[in-house]
Amino acid sequence: MVGTIQDVLAVPAKAGYYFLDQQAIQRGAERDGFPYVGIPLTEGFSAISEPGESVNVIVEMENGLVGYGDCTAVVYSGAAGRDTRFYAEDVAETVTGPVRDALIGQSAADYFGNIELLQDDVPEMEEQTALQYGVSQALLDTAATATRQAKASLLADEYGRSIVREPTPIYAQTGELHHRNAEKMIMNGIKILPHGSFHNLEEVGENGEKLLDYVQWLSRRIDEIGPDAYSPRLHLDVYGQIGAAFGTPYARDEVCDFFAELEEAASPYKITIEAPVDAGGQAAQIAALGGLRDALIESNVDVDIAVDEWCNTYEDICRFSNAEVVDLVQVKMPDLGYLHRSVDAVLACSDGARAFLGGSANETDLSARASAHVALASDPEFVMAKPGVDVDTGIMTVRNEMCRTLARLGRASV
Repeated sequence: MVGTIQDVLAVPAKAGYYFLDQQAIQRGAERDGFPYVGIPLTEGFSAISEPGESVNVIVEMENGLVGYGDCTAVVYSGAAGRDTRFYAEDVAETVTGPVRDALIGQSAADYFGNIELLQDDVPEMEEQTALQYGVSQALLDTAATATRQAKASLLADEYGRSIVREPTPIYAQTGELHHRNAEKMIMNGIKILPHGSFHNLEEVGENGEKLLDYVQWLSRRIDEIGPDAYSPRLHLDVYGQIGAAFGTPYARDEVCDFFAELEEAASPYKITIEAPVDAGGQAAQIAALGGLRDALIESNVDVDIAVDEWCNTYEDICRFSNAEVVDLVQVKMPDLGYLHRSVDAVLACSDGARAFLGGSANETDLSARASAHVALASDPEFVMAKPGVDVDTGIMTVRNEMCRTLARLGRASV
């Protein structure tokens, strides 16, 4: 018999990376070894770099079974319209207070009903996406455990979908070890790589020359050390720094010529540039990316554009996708909050830009495993390896969870 929820616990815990003040870093904050030093500029930060935090949510059922989830947030919290940096102790108090009070006695099997209950009865849930993210993970795990099914199956059934038959392609991120960690990805045959952390102009180059050199090196190393018949897509996140290097207007010959150089440097591999510009607001970002994309198409430059900044919520994702100003949209899971909203967002992109299921190095093993189930249920273009930026941990965590789930369901081809 399916039981009811007996108790809800919260344990402040570690996340997989760090909170970083993007505004301070892009304005030239200096480093003392690993940490940045100086005065933080983004609301909620007490230092420019701070260890990541999470809250482990534990849902206990009357039959002794347990569901788990982690409240966590992205590295660059407070940037580009995102929630401010959260503190674990504050979130834990909400979980063990009003969230616990609302859930005790409710059916452990009813994920969507319990989410609706929290939305109606606990106003604090709408104040912090990290809270939504962790509590919904725990409730999905609880419902799947109570009904003896995979989390991916529970989500797929709700949306009337079939689970994909192969593991979703993985996108990995190097962090700041652009060369060493990219080589790890190449050796592992990762389909989309390497993300990178090109988050200031010094790393991109005053005229983009450092980024160009890196793409040339990357293409060469794929040929030198990659597996046989390996043909990955290059995907680099530049946090608006191409715009910083070239300035406005973005849709002009000089900028298109640089993208043409990137295309040539990447050849024979396709390349995507994420967040080439940051226009400072959503409407301006849509206009800037649309103009740039149109100019690239007119110039026959085959470089895809992906959006991250100013595209945080389900509604934001719909706006960018429907506007047809980008080729790819990142569904950044912690920013979406409730886990099923990431499914909604991926499906909303089916008639517009392609969706990829992203997130942050600052997530946890639990949230990463949850993202594997969302990927299998929603079928995005690819899913991010997480947590951390050491490459191996993230790849192992996400891929292994997908493979275990597919094997359990008798659908594996791994």
